[in-house]
Amino acid sequence: MTSADIPHSFLTNVQNFQAEASVWVVSALFSGLFERFPKLKAAVFEASSTWLSFVLDECDKYYKLYRNERSFPPLKQLPSETFFEHCMTGFEGDEAPPSRLPEFYENILTWSSDVYHHDGDDVWRALETMRGCGLSAERRDKFLGGNARRIQHPRRRHSSVSG
Repeated sequence: MTSADIPHSFLTNVQNFQAEASVWVVSALFSGLFERFPKLKAAVFEASSTWLSFVLDECDKYYKLYRNERSFPPLKQLPSETFFEHCMTGFEGDEAPPSRLPEFYENILTWSSDVYHHDGDDVWRALETMRGCGLSAERRDKFLGGNARRIQHPRRRHSSVSG
């Protein structure tokens, strides 16, 4: 398959989305963006989310190793801590890895449907995937909207959605 005479495949498309999202995450965290704009919240969608734990671990490692060589002001906290405070990421119904790592994703993951894409999922597939991974109803509630509501309206209380 080609586009603009450049060969590509499903795998390269997925890798491109992940690479672009990774570059944004690293740039936003290391630049101090969220320290300059402390009320800013961000979401990383359309890039899967299985790569995120690795990228955040690497950010923390490199910040610790090279923080004294930065030309930017020092960060107030580790890059991963900033991500967990200001950001979230999405998953689609057929993505099981985030559901298998609930301790990492518990407060940053939210379901996204891809509803207008040819392969878009509905919430029932996401529920099936999460139940298959043994997620509790409380975690399913967070992944199906609780986390999104929390980041949008941090002072409001919200009710259960996945019964």
